[in-house]
Amino acid sequence: MKVLIAVDKFKGSLSGAELAREIAVGLRENSRSDTVISVCNIADGGDGTVAAAVSAGFSEQRAQVTGPAGIPVRASYAYRASDATAVIEIAQACGLSLLEGELLPLTATSYGVGELLLHALDTGARRIIIGLGGSATTDAGAGMLRALGARFEGVAAGHIRGAKDLATLTAADLSEIDERIFAAELTVACDVNNPLLGENGAAAVYAPQKGATAAQIAQLENALELTANAVEDALKTPPGSYRDLPGAGAAGGLGFACMAVLGAKMRAGADVVFNITGFYEQLATADLVITGEGKLDAQSLCGKGPAAVAAAAAARNIPVAMVCGVSELTPEQLADSGVAAVYQNVSDTVTVAESLRDPRTYVRAAAAQLARDFGL
Repeated sequence: MKVLIAVDKFKGSLSGAELAREIAVGLRENSRSDTVISVCNIADGGDGTVAAAVSAGFSEQRAQVTGPAGIPVRASYAYRASDATAVIEIAQACGLSLLEGELLPLTATSYGVGELLLHALDTGARRIIIGLGGSATTDAGAGMLRALGARFEGVAAGHIRGAKDLATLTAADLSEIDERIFAAELTVACDVNNPLLGENGAAAVYAPQKGATAAQIAQLENALELTANAVEDALKTPPGSYRDLPGAGAAGGLGFACMAVLGAKMRAGADVVFNITGFYEQLATADLVITGEGKLDAQSLCGKGPAAVAAAAAARNIPVAMVCGVSELTPEQLADSGVAAVYQNVSDTVTVAESLRDPRTYVRAAAAQLARDFGL
């Protein structure tokens, strides 16, 4: 039997690669010698996308860029010289994980994303995949555009520090943006469909996760609208041409800037990564697929990597088993997602704290039980 392991991370305890390794160990110790186990790293455009690309043969590139707090940070991206393709995670330049201590809902900047794009262009990239996810920013990508050469009237000349600066924005000049970005083929890897503005927009839905109060959400919404007005006016397009597109509200509005100004095409994040890593080719020869992540809940079903793995396998009538820290999904939800069985660390005898303290032991135990259940 051929078993394919394609898992996401246990956030805060095991990376995707570490999780896959522990599952493989548990399987090998409890399977027949003729069981063939292979691993394919996955991601959905967020954290882990660069690592997945590197595991597929891309080289890791490093750059110093401006972090969300305006302080320099070290960022990595993946590059493949054979077809001049770069893979970038915006979270490496403006991610919540880069903030130490207090969150910065009104001042976090995406400036470093623009610097990361310029670094990739300097390396020779002609095709750039931009993974959106995990951002600390809600600046409609204005910081990124400023780093690329855009000018904004009514704001400070330097880094754009979120809504604090955008509240006085009057106009945008996009004529000085580095022309190389327009010659490159840009793809945005994203798993959300939110527009830029409104009750389902970047501020209302995602800013609370970035530390925004109700009053600050209103400030952010105003700043996003001013930015959308200025950008769409500079592009000479009717209001709403880009702000209302599905995904425009992704990563605090970076989706809007990438599509409207940079001409990026938006695609489902998991599908983009699956094509990079060769997941579909490995899936074609699998008899059983094992996927999973730290917590399975309703959000897991909305374009996340494991759900995409399960859907792809189910479409080919390949059984799927899930390994997770804890599952909040009902048996009906799991069945509808194409999952035949789920194995979780947390149980009546194992608490969340115990699972987090020693995830490897419980993952190996889950893999062992999986091997027995499926007769591996």
